[in-house]
Amino acid sequence: MGFYRRKGVADACITLQERSGVDVNLLLYLLWQASQGNAYAAEDVATLETVVAPWRQATVIPLRTVRRALKEPPGLVAGPVAEVFRNRIKAVELEAERLQQEAMYELAKAKSGGRPWPRLNRQRAPMWLPMKRCLGRPCRLQLSKPCLKISRR
Repeated sequence: MGFYRRKGVADACITLQERSGVDVNLLLYLLWQASQGNAYAAEDVATLETVVAPWRQATVIPLRTVRRALKEPPGLVAGPVAEVFRNRIKAVELEAERLQQEAMYELAKAKSGGRPWPRLNRQRAPMWLPMKRCLGRPCRLQLSKPCLKISRR
């Protein structure tokens, strides 16, 4: 989470989430894996998306939808009371995201099975992560110090 706390990273991730439907948890997971030198083939990313999507669809997205709707709450409940309720929803949304992160971490341990991952060669070429399904349309993420570049194919 240190990476997410860097200046501009959270805003960039939220922008990707809002504009392109990016699963920020999945994006951060893949970036973490790449930072460890672990290579994910496009098929691996697609499989991970298939595993993660049901949780996201059943928990994270509905909670986020309710939280956003409560930014302008219906007049039945007083504004300050509605804001307290909205913050409780936000806490549950963040908990759902934390559980997703923990589950992906466990998947990473299971995938490696104690064996080394295919290593990315950082000397020969930039690190590219295929992100077709988790971004909703074809693109690639290039990791370079200190920034993340997104290019459309």
